[in-house]
Amino acid sequence: MAGPAAAARGGRADHDRRAYGERGGNPARQHSFIVTEELAPTISLEDYTAHWLEQPPSPRLKHALIAEVARMAGTMHRAGVNHRDFYICHFLLHTDAPVTANALRLSLIDLHRAQTRDAVPRRWRDKDLAGLYFSALGIGLTERDKLRFLRGYFRRPLRQVLREEAGLLDWLRRKAARLQLRYARKYAPGPAREPLATEPATAAAGLRGVRHAREGIRPGGRAHRPGSAVRGDPRHGRRRALLRQALPCRRQGAAADARKAAGQGRMAEPEVLPGARHSGGAGGRLGLERYVGLFGRGAMITLEVPNTLDLATMARNDDPRLADRAWVEGISRQVAQATRTLHAHRFAHNDLKWRNLLVNDRSELFLIDCPTGGFWWGPFLRRRIVKDLACLDKLAKQRLSRTQRLRFFLHYQGRDHLVPEDKPFIDRILRYFEGRE
Repeated sequence: MAGPAAAARGGRADHDRRAYGERGGNPARQHSFIVTEELAPTISLEDYTAHWLEQPPSPRLKHALIAEVARMAGTMHRAGVNHRDFYICHFLLHTDAPVTANALRLSLIDLHRAQTRDAVPRRWRDKDLAGLYFSALGIGLTERDKLRFLRGYFRRPLRQVLREEAGLLDWLRRKAARLQLRYARKYAPGPAREPLATEPATAAAGLRGVRHAREGIRPGGRAHRPGSAVRGDPRHGRRRALLRQALPCRRQGAAADARKAAGQGRMAEPEVLPGARHSGGAGGRLGLERYVGLFGRGAMITLEVPNTLDLATMARNDDPRLADRAWVEGISRQVAQATRTLHAHRFAHNDLKWRNLLVNDRSELFLIDCPTGGFWWGPFLRRRIVKDLACLDKLAKQRLSRTQRLRFFLHYQGRDHLVPEDKPFIDRILRYFEGRE
């Protein structure tokens, strides 16, 4: 485990260690812990900057905080440590003395996922910077503030940074936009709909609670957004048609190459699809954008699924239907059949969690939120199948009995009893998230 001592080499004051321990000899399954003295009184930068849009701080204090965060980030990365959870909520500002531009002290916490090497690979450095940039988008930083951070982080003249790191800066903007969209889609509150990443409301409220988003806590509630991008590879057209006929799936996956063309021109005017019901409804809309004659990106909007609730919300609210064995058996059969149909066509959902399973008032199941789904083959398909089933079981093991979980697996396999090859398959499913929960 990368602990505070590793980050200390990055130039910050180390916590006072009180105890540590580890269990297991296999590095892939090893567990460890470290207990340090409490950092108090402190406040996270996320909470400290929460009201900066309405009540801006003094310029000197803001510039001093930016310079300190940039110094800590740059020194940590140059020392060979990457955080892997690098958000402003993990910077603690000490408040035992008045916080001023000339007297401020920051500590970096939550290093349990950190990695140490002789040099941080560019990929991991860039991911840290993208997380930090994303978490600071909603606090009112100006372009000059961002340039100040770059100058302090790289310790080079700004002209040189902008020239040599142009690719990184462009990637950071695109990565932060994707993180915003993912947050707005899954976690941002809103009774009518979820705000888009380009709207001002997201900066003020949507980005608040990044820590909650990573821990799976979704404040407020979750509105259903009908429609999403569809895969654009024409080789998958026949398979998509088969899936649409077989499954009540409200959103289809987006091809990875569709994201690469984002921002290159404007989306074509949506084309009306008369009679396109997509598992019920009166119609839908389709948009397609080409770049140099090739597929760029696409979108398909379908009708909303009314009167539905996702299974994760039902579990969180202790919905009485989850205590009804007959109701659970009926939903379990539908989930098993839908999942088996997906996998039989070599398609993996890739985010098959309870929050993406909608049930209406007629106990009908709908799958949603499939932007990262795709067609796979060979060992890649087998791993994705295990991941889909492990995602379903992650909450099921907390809410359902072992008998109900086993019955779901038999429904999925289409058998009445287990066979010898099922046992290693079940073991891989149960161990998929081991050490990551």
